[in-house]
Amino acid sequence: KFFFFFSHDLKSPFNSIVGLSDIIKTEAKNLVFSTIEQYAGIIHTTSSNTYRLLENLLDWARLQRSQVLFRPVSVILKNLVNDVIEIMLEKANSKMIAVISYIPDNLIVWADEEMLKTIFRNLISNALKFTPGKGKVEIKSTLMPGEIQIAVSDTGIGITKDDIKKLFRIESNVSKRGTQNEQGTGLGLLICKEFVEKHDGRIWIESEPRQGSNFMFTLKIKE
Repeated sequence: KFFFFFSHDLKSPFNSIVGLSDIIKTEAKNLVFSTIEQYAGIIHTTSSNTYRLLENLLDWARLQRSQVLFRPVSVILKNLVNDVIEIMLEKANSKMIAVISYIPDNLIVWADEEMLKTIFRNLISNALKFTPGKGKVEIKSTLMPGEIQIAVSDTGIGITKDDIKKLFRIESNVSKRGTQNEQGTGLGLLICKEFVEKHDGRIWIESEPRQGSNFMFTLKIKE
């Protein structure tokens, strides 16, 4: 059932890529430059989103085969978050969404760096997907006894209580299109849950329809 959903979500972007690239190939001499530029932009965005879906699929497959090694090190959280935001800037700018990190300079966590990047990449990408243009995505941290609580918050369309209960269950398909018709499978959130739990952390969601969403998770503090 899961692979059926995933395959279905891949067909649409590939149809767009094949269709638009075919038009450029056969009609390039008759198209004005602005139209070619527009089609190329759509192909690039669609290809990037589809590539991230495939990355998530590979991560999920490796998790199920227990081939993901957990290698925690001391990580300066602000630097890692800034690196992920840099990757997401093109998508954020295309929707005129401000992505702001409030992580303090000296905060160090004990974490697997690649897993942590994947967590932030998926949560920020998800926030951008469901936030309308000119919105805001914020990344904040709160010190708690023995751990740090991290929130990726957005001013997006929000989530119903019923859908929140289904988001971290593989047997439930609650994938929805974003505010600009972006595709998705919900796989990224499942991977986030697996990776957070490998850090002995917790992940949960606070949200209401039309009120934005807060995706929260915890990590251990480096002592």
